[in-house]
Amino acid sequence: MAKTALQWEESFGSAVPCSAVRSIEAMFDDPQVLAQGYIREFQHPRLGRYRALERPFKFGRTEGTSKSIPAPILGQHTEQILKQLGYDEQEIKAAKQNGAIIGASNPETRSTP
Repeated sequence: MAKTALQWEESFGSAVPCSAVRSIEAMFDDPQVLAQGYIREFQHPRLGRYRALERPFKFGRTEGTSKSIPAPILGQHTEQILKQLGYDEQEIKAAKQNGAIIGASNPETRSTP
């Protein structure tokens, strides 16, 4: 009686709490994942519309607030982080000119996805 994991999952129904292991790609169309609201569509400034995981968990009594935002553009926060680490404007400018870092303000050095 050889069955696939998905066939066993279907056979057990709600009598046995179980779930077949699925690929990440399959997660985006899984009825339970969609019903739980785990997938959200984002608008990215360079990539356009895409779907991603909204939040990996929910709490039973509180819905909470979602602060999900699209993925950053390559280099979007580089300068901010370097400043927090103590680099001054001249050091950041020199690092950009030498190609050591990529900043959102020098898009000509960014590779296209």
